[in-house]
Amino acid sequence: MKIDIQAKTFVLTKTLKKHTEQKVKTSLFACSSQLKKVIIRLSDINRVKGGKDKLCHIQVIPTHTSRPDVIINSTEKDMYKAIDKAAYLLAS
Repeated sequence: MKIDIQAKTFVLTKTLKKHTEQKVKTSLFACSSQLKKVIIRLSDINRVKGGKDKLCHIQVIPTHTSRPDVIINSTEKDMYKAIDKAAYLLAS
């Protein structure tokens, strides 16, 4: 399973990247052999305006093309919380 993490509208720190990888790998551990790729896009929607605007968008692409992609979106005031929530939803 390949994991692709990108940040839009802000710089992706090593700490945030590591946190994201760890959360997603843990959430998908049981089915990782059935997954081709996980695409994660992190963005700050309103930038300086503040508010509940940190978005974690996760797209999970299975190895079998007959199965649909799974897409999870989570928006929170804090990026770490948005990632944690999205990872939790993946594991559900």
